[in-house]
Amino acid sequence: MRAFIDELRQRNVFRVATAYIVAGWLIAQVADLLAGAFRWPDAFLQMIIVVLFLGFPIALIFAWAFELTPGGVRRASELPAGKQKDPRSGRLLNRLTIAGLTIAVIWLGWDRLQKPDEVAPVVDKSIAVLPFADFSPDGGYGWFADGLTEEILNALARTTDLRVASRTSSFQYRGSDTELPAIAAEIGVAHVLEGSVRRSGDRLRVTAQLIRAADDTHLWSDTFDGSANDSIDIQERIARQIANALQTATDPDELAKMLSAGTTSVEAWELFLRGNAGQRGDRSTPSETLALYTQAVAIDPTFADAYMAIANLWMMHLNPTFGFR
Repeated sequence: MRAFIDELRQRNVFRVATAYIVAGWLIAQVADLLAGAFRWPDAFLQMIIVVLFLGFPIALIFAWAFELTPGGVRRASELPAGKQKDPRSGRLLNRLTIAGLTIAVIWLGWDRLQKPDEVAPVVDKSIAVLPFADFSPDGGYGWFADGLTEEILNALARTTDLRVASRTSSFQYRGSDTELPAIAAEIGVAHVLEGSVRRSGDRLRVTAQLIRAADDTHLWSDTFDGSANDSIDIQERIARQIANALQTATDPDELAKMLSAGTTSVEAWELFLRGNAGQRGDRSTPSETLALYTQAVAIDPTFADAYMAIANLWMMHLNPTFGFR
């Protein structure tokens, strides 16, 4: 066993492992920053992490199987037994590791200087849209409630003078007993929107209420009744009334931009919502999820969000370890 460990050390396997871990951590931090800055889907960061994990054993195999010699990279099995190892590879790995650790220390120091423990000032025109509860008799429309919540969130996020908390921040409070003012303080917003969906067959009832966190006051609340065909109209009406209640997006052009994305086809929209639910683990296979998105764009060829979802799905499954089933 000791001879094997000595051989691992001789072939720089331990150095490669250390350098790879440091470099992988830095890559993940950069990917996280980019994903937040450009609002890339969660699948982007997940894909980066998976690739890094898969690359780790490959890097160790290469470190074991190949050697850096004055004549270039050669297979270790081709080198004469007992030949003195070229020290350049070890020195290079040491320098890379030290450089990576230096960058990591600077990064962590800079992050600490941001004082994340201090409560950021709350912007008055800011809101968190909490996941709507599914009060349907059979409890089988959670996917619809989530989709409606996201569409309202996305519509509000298109206004230039309203700060909207991300889906990740809002959806972590699904089913939480935390009081709304405390949730708003933790997220750093001035207002919270919550609501519920009750659907039975084709009949639909959506209840929504806007709450000002500072004094736990209801600024606006309403109930919308209709059929499933009214679902897109309802989410647009909710977004418009919230924008008016917060005195934002008063410019007609801004209101038009807020409500212009998506699709006018209810059937395509519901297929899109079912695909999103499949992406988040409702036991749908990737092939079934892709089929839902494909049906959506077949119904509405201008449905940009569905095309983007198809592209993201293929990007996430380009790695052969994630084959469609």
